[in-house]
Amino acid sequence: MKPVIKALLIASFCLPFVSCKNEDAKDGVQTKAAEEAKAAEEAKAAEEVKAAEEVKAAEEATAAGDMASFLGALQAYKNIGGMYPSTSQGLEALIKRPQSSPQPRDWVQALEDEEALLDPWDTKYKYKYPSSKDPSRPEIISAGPDKQFGSEDDISSQK
Repeated sequence: MKPVIKALLIASFCLPFVSCKNEDAKDGVQTKAAEEAKAAEEAKAAEEVKAAEEVKAAEEATAAGDMASFLGALQAYKNIGGMYPSTSQGLEALIKRPQSSPQPRDWVQALEDEEALLDPWDTKYKYKYPSSKDPSRPEIISAGPDKQFGSEDDISSQK
């Protein structure tokens, strides 16, 4: 066989294999890059979930702190006025003296404005006295993240 023909036959036989090896190497790099991108996306998603959980925990802690503050102010209201405000008088009785019955014998403003009556989700806290859980104490309720009272995510001062 002539050397030129032999070289052409060898080249035509070997080149596809060399090219396949190059394609395999390219595919390997692309696969690794895709795996790294997927891992980065999963890590970012996990960080977002963790951040959302931390925000939720902080909002719930804020609501619990608000409720503790309200309960302290309500106890002072009772000590000064002789009774807790009624459900209809609500937490507003800590901002302005109630004009409806039962009237407190004396009154001191405990909160500055109605903005203090909003939970971390910008829904007004609900006040009950007497409450259904412990009728001897007032109950403060937050509608929670879904802003709907009566749902599973409500937060109560009387657990």
